[in-house]
Amino acid sequence: MNAPATILALLALLALSPVPLFAQEAGEEVDADADPEVTAVDDDKAREMLGALKAAEKSRDVAKIMKELELFITSRNAKFVKPLGKLASNKVMHIRIQATKALGSQEPRKKVGPALWKVYKSPQNKKLDRVRAAAISAMRRVRFDNKTVMKELEGEFKKVKSVEIMKECVRYFGELKKAEMVKWLINWIEAPQPASVNSASNPPASHWERMWKIWEQIKDPVRDALIGITGRDYETERQWRVWLDSDQARRLGAD
Repeated sequence: MNAPATILALLALLALSPVPLFAQEAGEEVDADADPEVTAVDDDKAREMLGALKAAEKSRDVAKIMKELELFITSRNAKFVKPLGKLASNKVMHIRIQATKALGSQEPRKKVGPALWKVYKSPQNKKLDRVRAAAISAMRRVRFDNKTVMKELEGEFKKVKSVEIMKECVRYFGELKKAEMVKWLINWIEAPQPASVNSASNPPASHWERMWKIWEQIKDPVRDALIGITGRDYETERQWRVWLDSDQARRLGAD
């Protein structure tokens, strides 16, 4: 198919499509990583929402449950914490993710944080990166922070296994200003490449292809995190390493 024909086919598809094929309307930017705007609701409204959610659960209709849970992502009430925590262990993965996102919108944080940590550490989610990534995102939103959580997330980031997990770890480090992670984050400022192409110990091309794909997805969050932690913005890893030797870096705890 030549170029003009391809363009005409695309235009025809757009005309027939009942919804936009792209993630945004014309002239409207959509940030997939943006946190939801959350509004506190009174107890009467909370009871109404919980009633609708309970009815959806009784129907066992996953689509209905997901639709009701979507409302909880942008609504906050202390009565929501317990039922959302229960749904965050549902057998259906998509329901667990949606409930986890909704938990990240709730208060009090002293109850929400441990509930999210439970989701993250649950054996049923051990191999489900999407669920664990949602839990990390939610923990960041409620600022759930202690030595155990930080040790776990630092380890996950250094494993370089799941790009979803790594991306959410980076956002967590940046927003909670984890200066001790700067020396690890700067490893991802520039595209990964072998120190010596001809070295016998150099990993195969497939390794570098995988590393490059990860870098493509986390490079912007890494830069945002570094700016958030340090207030600095350098283009190269070398410039960052020079800064790491500065008094400012030592005062910040990033050395």
